[in-house]
Amino acid sequence: MAKPGQIEAGVTGERKNIRKFRESPYGKKLDEELSEPYDKSQSRKDALSFKMADTSREICEITDALDAARITTVVIGKVVFFQFYFLIKLEQLRVRLLKPFHALYSTLTGRENLESPYQNQIQFLKSVRDQCNSRSLRNVDHALNMFDKMLHMRPLPSIDDFNHMLGAIARLKHYPEVISLYKQIESLGISPSVCTLNTLMNCFCHLNHLDFGFSVLATILKLGYQPNHITLNNLIKGLCLRGHIAGAVRLVDEMERKGYQPNAFTCGTMVNGLCKIGETDMAIRLLRNMEEGNFELDMIAYNTIIDSLCKDRLVTEALNLLSKMKSKGILPNLVTYNSLIQGLCNFGWWREATTLLNEMAQRKVMPNVLTLSILVDTLCKEGMLKEAKEVFGVMIQRGIEPNTVTYSCLIDGYCLQNKMDDAVKTFNMMVERGCLPNLISYNILINGYCKNKGIDEAMHLFREMPNKGMILTL
Repeated sequence: MAKPGQIEAGVTGERKNIRKFRESPYGKKLDEELSEPYDKSQSRKDALSFKMADTSREICEITDALDAARITTVVIGKVVFFQFYFLIKLEQLRVRLLKPFHALYSTLTGRENLESPYQNQIQFLKSVRDQCNSRSLRNVDHALNMFDKMLHMRPLPSIDDFNHMLGAIARLKHYPEVISLYKQIESLGISPSVCTLNTLMNCFCHLNHLDFGFSVLATILKLGYQPNHITLNNLIKGLCLRGHIAGAVRLVDEMERKGYQPNAFTCGTMVNGLCKIGETDMAIRLLRNMEEGNFELDMIAYNTIIDSLCKDRLVTEALNLLSKMKSKGILPNLVTYNSLIQGLCNFGWWREATTLLNEMAQRKVMPNVLTLSILVDTLCKEGMLKEAKEVFGVMIQRGIEPNTVTYSCLIDGYCLQNKMDDAVKTFNMMVERGCLPNLISYNILINGYCKNKGIDEAMHLFREMPNKGMILTL
């Protein structure tokens, strides 16, 4: 039996908990309800139908008390009064809102619903969809863990939920993982949708398994689905990636005969494929057909052809296409400018390159490491080492970290002017700043030493290369 002093201490602790509860948002809500009339006899009857032990446990959690049993045993009169007070207030809310007592109690405490497995599942799947739709999911391990959790849910998520995850992992270019995950879904008896099969087909095409891509098309038809533009665009992309442009053209013709009009993405894929195999003229003709067909051409199609023209040293044609692109209201982006600046610098057309750089500044298109590396490389090859160093300095001032290409271009510039000490300093600076030299960097420096009769230094670098993971070739 508790001594009088212990009982008094218990009273103090219990009053503190009661006061804390009454000052909480839940307690204030109950006090507000208490001020309104209610059927006392009915409320008391409903209140006493609940187990006192369970009630005191919940009160204990709300008031952050450490021991629920202590609330029910110390100073019994006070505790019973507190529990009875608490339950009657909730009963008033139940009558008013026409809800079962337990449902309302869960709403007030915010615990039961959150701890419900089904509620947790709904919230988790919403989080999955949000991350996939916003494309904020960039870690494949995290994505795979989420997918594994989905596989162990009961009931299983819908195929739409799985499609979101498969699409997100495919965007991360982990194509084999997507194929493996699809097999797991299939083993659980979940029927794929057209979206699922399109994602699977896309992965096969990127992995150069075009035959499997076409087998997925057969599955789509077998299941009674109709292939859509995404289905056919995937196959066209797969054919173009394999260099089967003629096959891609035949597939487009087949699409049109079956009532599928190619869209801008279809033609853009064709343009990209044609440019990759050097058929720039055919790509331009296709682009003109697209314009005549009232397709809403995007920047990607123009950028692809401009880049291909510049690589084919057809810079004038590239500039003409730039003007045409602007006349249609499509403004060039950083990719467009980089392709053109590279093409102009290859010809030594500084005035035109400077004009584009000024245009970039006016349109607030910030140059990146590729833009400035192009300039450093060209200036060094033209013997304008001072200007190249100034561009290099501007990069660092703007917080644009030079990469291996940038450093290698500057090292080459020093070697061309027989300034081997400066070349070595730049090489060492690259290493100190955490930018690892590659095979080209070593070759430039070794070549510079050999031309300046520094055979010993060249041999030292040559012997160092295997230790740095370089694979030497003849």
